Amino acid sequence: MCRPKPVYKIDLSKPQNIRWLAPEVWHTGETCFATDIYAFGIMLWEFFEIPYNIPYSNWKAITVKERVMCGYRMPAPKSMPPLLSALMRKCCDQQPDARPTAIELRRHLERINEIPIILIYKMRDL
Repeated sequence: MCRPKPVYKIDLSKPQNIRWLAPEVWHTGETCFATDIYAFGIMLWEFFEIPYNIPYSNWKAITVKERVMCGYRMPAPKSMPPLLSALMRKCCDQQPDARPTAIELRRHLERINEIPIILIYKMRDL
């Protein structure tokens, strides 16, 4: 995750948690608030992956980097409600400017939280 300043430079020659790194980080070596939102999208996937596996668990690190940079994203876990799977896709958009801001993300989660849980899961069957 990034620091309080808007942009933080990371050293890509050192080990990184690449399974959570946004694709633009590989080009610039910089993290920012949009890269944090991307990592949050990956964490959403983790919350619903049953049984738990690390993201891209069947791939070597170099494959994760190449595929993510080319636009591949993991499909939503079967246990993930549709509203959250749509949010996960938005958070992991290839374009940083297309991802929600932290404020937008909070509002979206608050709206989802107001919906009774049974309805969230029934939406999958519609």
